[in-house]
Amino acid sequence: MKKVLIKLVRILCVITIILNILGTSALFYLAHTQNLLGFMFQTWQNNPFNFSNYDVLIINNAIIFLVVPILILIFVKNPKKG
Repeated sequence: MKKVLIKLVRILCVITIILNILGTSALFYLAHTQNLLGFMFQTWQNNPFNFSNYDVLIINNAIIFLVVPILILIFVKNPKKG
């Protein structure tokens, strides 16, 4: 049962990483077409912990949802075969 749970967590982490990359790419492409990408990054660089600003919140969420699954994949060990 533990092996199945570990494999399920690893699969969900990979799916989360893929969806995060696709969603973030789409968001940045949309912001680029509206000429807002520079404004988003400038706002985030001025105060990355201003969670009341929606642009900052989007970038922080994209970073968190990319870093956390990668850390889970690194630190959750593969189940032993046998």
